[in-house]
Amino acid sequence: MANDEVTRTVELDAAPEAVWDLLIDEESRREWLDDEDAAAREVRVDHSEPGRSLVWTWWHPDDPAGASQVRVVLDEGPEGNTHLVVTERLLVPAPTSARLQASASVAATSTWDHRLLGLELLVVAAGAFVA
Repeated sequence: MANDEVTRTVELDAAPEAVWDLLIDEESRREWLDDEDAAAREVRVDHSEPGRSLVWTWWHPDDPAGASQVRVVLDEGPEGNTHLVVTERLLVPAPTSARLQASASVAATSTWDHRLLGLELLVVAAGAFVA
C-alpha cells in the first residue's frame, strides 16, 4: 500500500489549540489547502477529536474511485509547540489505470509539503506563536 499513502510531518511554533482553530475553520483550511487539486475536491469530515485529530474524505466529483482519506493528528511538543502529522491514503481499489493515476496524486509528497508550508505561513499570519 506504500504507493497509496503519503505521510508528512511539520513542527509548528504555535500551541495545538491555535493550530486546531486553523484546521477546523473552513476559510482558513481553504487558505492552506490552496492548490488547484484541493480546491476541486468535495470534502466530508468523518471524525473530529477537538484539539487532537481531524479526519476527512475527499474526492473529485468526476472520479469517486480516486477518493482518499486525510488524517491530521496534533501533539503538543515539549515547548508548547505543535507536532502535526498528516496522512493521506486511497480508499477505493480502482482499475489499474485509474489507480495508478490516483496513486500518483497521493504520492505527490511535494503537494503536501506545499500545503503544510501554507499552514505554517497561516500560523505566522495569525500571530499564534508559542510564547
